[in-house]
Amino acid sequence: MPRTDWLQKNDYRAYPLVENDFTLSPVGSSSSGMPEELPRRGLVDAGFVLGIDSHFELGEDTVYLHSVIKTAWSVTFRFRANYSESVRDFLRCYEWLFEFELDTPFGATRFVDATHIDTGLSNPLRGQGFVTIGNLNEIADIMDGEWLLVAQPEVEPGLLQSLVSTYAKSINAANEPRPCPPECPCPPSSSSSPSASSPSSSSLSSSSSSSSSESSESSESSSSLSSEEPCDDPPPIVPDPDFAAPVALPESTEYLGHVKLKPGFNCRLTVSEDDNAIEIGAGEAYGEGQQCTTPDLRTDDYGVIREDVCLPCRGPIYTVNSQADGATALRLVGGPGVVIIPRPSEHEILISLDEEGICEL
Repeated sequence: MPRTDWLQKNDYRAYPLVENDFTLSPVGSSSSGMPEELPRRGLVDAGFVLGIDSHFELGEDTVYLHSVIKTAWSVTFRFRANYSESVRDFLRCYEWLFEFELDTPFGATRFVDATHIDTGLSNPLRGQGFVTIGNLNEIADIMDGEWLLVAQPEVEPGLLQSLVSTYAKSINAANEPRPCPPECPCPPSSSSSPSASSPSSSSLSSSSSSSSSESSESSESSSSLSSEEPCDDPPPIVPDPDFAAPVALPESTEYLGHVKLKPGFNCRLTVSEDDNAIEIGAGEAYGEGQQCTTPDLRTDDYGVIREDVCLPCRGPIYTVNSQADGATALRLVGGPGVVIIPRPSEHEILISLDEEGICEL
């Protein structure tokens, strides 16, 4: 018999999951299913961003609701990833745990990092996620313990994002061998032959015959060869593939390719194209970040965290190539042709190009 209140209470809704089977089975039970069922109104929304180390392939891999843990004072939703290829089974050891107290109000949201199943250590590079809950008091009737979702309902594919192979993971700045430009041509010899003056006399005498022009051109060529032969320019230096760069990079994340820095709280970035330089300095009311405070996770009527309490406060440099993790410990290493000058008294760092030093390998 159909439920008469489904229009009002949305009892048949599966979102944010795909499957409409919410049957629960207690962990350790031999029964394949129980009459117990997870109320759909207990879970309102969810979303996951799979990190750069997750190896997660959209369209092939999935995230599913594994189980629900009910205690006398809280409810925990356990989500895990399911990989399509068995060679990536080692990635199944990470999960997302969202714990809510039973008196948590409707629309509350939790953001968590992926944690290791055995050690409990978090790893944001594996992925991050959020869950918005509905009426938890409807789940209070479930018996205490861990309950498996028999159908392993998957999260809607549109609620999953993957950062795998989406941006530069490392930057190696000015730390590779490069060919040096050739030396400047030698100036004309002061003891050049008298024939070297014939080009100028030829150009002044526009009415001269063709024969005199030909002799002038041949004289110019011989003069040029005689003046530059003693100091021919050396050929460009070809980098040795086994070349060991003299500058050792720190044992940390390296950024390869173009680097884009985003200023954070009171950080000022100035680019001088004339001087080929970048200045990183301090300045009041500069940057896109805000001063760090304890975030207030209040939500609006739709369960979304209010923007005015989401504080991007990850240090002077907010992000490097759109990656915020580790930006507060950013270390700039100068290589051949790159000069880094700290200015403590002015609270600045100057990064500029040194054309002379570019060949001091």
